[in-house]
Amino acid sequence: MTKTATSCLKDLDITDATVFDDCDNTDEEFKVIKKIWRRKVLSEHPDKGGDPALFRTTNASFEVLRDLFQQSSVENGTYTSYLTGQAKAKAAETDIDIDELFKKYSKNTNVPSWDFYAEAEKEEVPIYKVENARSARSACAKCKSVSQKAAKAIADSVAAAEDVTAIVASAPKPRGKKSSNNAIVQKEDTTKISKGDIRVGSIEKDAGTYGRWHHLQCWRVPKKIQAGLTNPSDEEASLRDLLSMEEVLLTGLGDMDEDDQMAFVRHCINSENHAGKGGRKRKAAGDAAQGKAKTAKVASKFTSTSKSAKGGKSNIVPGSFKILVPGVDGAVDDESFLKGKTFVMTGVFPEVGGGDDDSLGVENLKSMIETFGGSKLREVRVLGNTFIAECVDQS
Repeated sequence: MTKTATSCLKDLDITDATVFDDCDNTDEEFKVIKKIWRRKVLSEHPDKGGDPALFRTTNASFEVLRDLFQQSSVENGTYTSYLTGQAKAKAAETDIDIDELFKKYSKNTNVPSWDFYAEAEKEEVPIYKVENARSARSACAKCKSVSQKAAKAIADSVAAAEDVTAIVASAPKPRGKKSSNNAIVQKEDTTKISKGDIRVGSIEKDAGTYGRWHHLQCWRVPKKIQAGLTNPSDEEASLRDLLSMEEVLLTGLGDMDEDDQMAFVRHCINSENHAGKGGRKRKAAGDAAQGKAKTAKVASKFTSTSKSAKGGKSNIVPGSFKILVPGVDGAVDDESFLKGKTFVMTGVFPEVGGGDDDSLGVENLKSMIETFGGSKLREVRVLGNTFIAECVDQS
């Protein structure tokens, strides 16, 4: 028998148009269909003893109805068109394309876990969106957070000196060094997502829009998405799994070209990109081991011996400031973070080494900056107790 939109609705136990009485448009009707489908697949799931063939039929019928919705192909703009007596009589003649769609979806034997569907049932609308950035205005939430934390870490490390009375901090916008032709070379803002690049965002439920965009490489794959991947070692199977999440947990993937779809698939099936126990905790364990190695490696660069202050000019305890190491104790994990920057230091920085009028603090501070990639350090001695540390961008 030829499959029709009417019979697909029947597979979801929708046989009467009254089920859509409270709906004002196709969007609301599809939400009703999705709600009914979710309840049905949970009860028919093979993990709970259900019939695999019936489960596949229910899923294939839902995917057909979803395709009609996504392509704005619902007859007369309402699913009720398929539930009238006249529609039921003519359906077999008019729904040949739907029969082909149903056959295609019926061939999918992948069965996501019952837990996947249970989690999906909690969401009324897709909570994640993937797309190609339409402009270069959006910022990556992760890159922005890392940038802000790194800037704060550097500022805090300098501000820890109680004798410092003025600090020239980095401006919100990077500034460049004037070249011989007076042009200013601006440093690229790496937090921005370039136009055309793949970005992934999540729903802001209060606003009903998508935000918190991430570069694809910065996005951690949520457990809800992970649970729907039936065979992560198979890219084609994983693409089918992710496309089946359209209008359920995910949206936008079907609108992307094949290359970008596969880039998204490869990101999702790589366990190193997974949120939770599968990815982040394993990475944290590796980072901790690396951090210990870095600490041991860098420790030799710093002199920890504290010398007493000469003349008692301050009440600062020599060596009271903790030397920062990349990737350890909250410090930015980037040994090239200060690459291309020149630091002009004024003062003796007793917290980082010896006491007043002692060069040990200066040497330790120099070593710390070099550990983060800083170079071309030069010291300026002035009379008085006002110390200024200035960062000048050489890019």
